[in-house]
Amino acid sequence: MAKPPSAFSQAFPPAPTLTEKNLPSLTGKVALITGATSGIGFELARLLYAGGANVHFTGRSRPKIEAALKRLKSTQRHGGSGTVTGWPLDLSDLPTIRTSLEPFLSSIQRLDLVFHNAGVMKPPKGSKTKLVGYKIV
Repeated sequence: MAKPPSAFSQAFPPAPTLTEKNLPSLTGKVALITGATSGIGFELARLLYAGGANVHFTGRSRPKIEAALKRLKSTQRHGGSGTVTGWPLDLSDLPTIRTSLEPFLSSIQRLDLVFHNAGVMKPPKGSKTKLVGYKIV
């Protein structure tokens, strides 16, 4: 059984062992990242795209997706072999999730990596989804 990390290493984590500099080739790998128009999801998409992966990511709005695509494509270095595609997906609108993902699912043959990055950790009390009558308590 692995030894749990010490309080010191939790407060002062060591340098990462996997970085952009030593990332193995991801050529041919297909990745899906939810919520990658900014933040950690965007940086992960940038890293995988730079490594040669075919990156598919989701975002809530078309303008945010287009802005993220523009930023991702401008950061690609030395003509990598990967591709990047954005798909609209609003996870707060539950009935539309399946229909939003159908074009994505029909466009791929396989999926190697999935990163569930999008979501709300603690929705405000009394907030509602777009489902009529469903209330978060």
